[in-house]
Amino acid sequence: MIILYDNKVQSATISATVENPDYPFSSGLKDSRLSRIGKTIDVNDQAILFEFKADITSEYAVILKHNFTPSATVKLQANTSDDWTTPPLDKNFIAYGNSLVCKVIGEYAFWRIFIDDPTNTATGLEIGYVFLGEALTMPGFNRPKVLGNRSNSIAQKSTSGQLYGDRRLNYKSAEITFPDVTETQRQEIKTFWNTVDVVQPFTLLIWGYRDWE
Repeated sequence: MIILYDNKVQSATISATVENPDYPFSSGLKDSRLSRIGKTIDVNDQAILFEFKADITSEYAVILKHNFTPSATVKLQANTSDDWTTPPLDKNFIAYGNSLVCKVIGEYAFWRIFIDDPTNTATGLEIGYVFLGEALTMPGFNRPKVLGNRSNSIAQKSTSGQLYGDRRLNYKSAEITFPDVTETQRQEIKTFWNTVDVVQPFTLLIWGYRDWE
C-alpha cells in the first residue's frame, strides 16, 4: 500500500494551454473536493503546466478525476525549463480504477500533464484533484477480506415522527493490519499522521501494479 500526502501541487503555479475561464486549473487541481475541476475548451493537444520556484522531487503523480476517453494519450512530463520539445521525463499515465497513476522518480522545477483525446465528444477536458510528490510506501499487510461500503449520510426523526434525510457520500472502508513494522517505518507513519491529522487530504493506493515501474 502506498500513501500520498505531501502534495507539491499546492505550491505550484498552474497554467493551461487553453483554459475555460469558468473552471480555472489554478484552483480546481488543488481542491480535494472532486466537484471542483479545471476545464479546457478543446480536447486535442492540451497541457497543464506546474511551475515551481525550485526543483521538487516526485515519485508519483495521480489524476483523481477526469473525463478522458480510454483511447486518450495522457503523459507526465518534466524538465529543468519550460521547454517541451524533448523533455527528459516523458511517461504515460496508467488507469487505476477511475483514476490515472504515473510512477516516476525525478527532480525538476517544471512539470506538466499532456493530454490528446481526439475522440472525446465533450466540449473540453475536465480534470479534478491532482497529486504530485513523494510517497510513503507501507510494509506488507494482511489483506482485508472485503472493502465494505459505508455512508456518512444523516437520518433524523422529528418529534411528530416525520423522517428527514441528508444524503452524503458513500465510501469504501477497510481495516488493514501491518504485522511487521520496523522502528524506521513506525516513525515514517507517525510523521504522516502528525502531518495530515484529520484535516489534510491524502490518497491511498491500496493495490500496487507491477506495470507502474
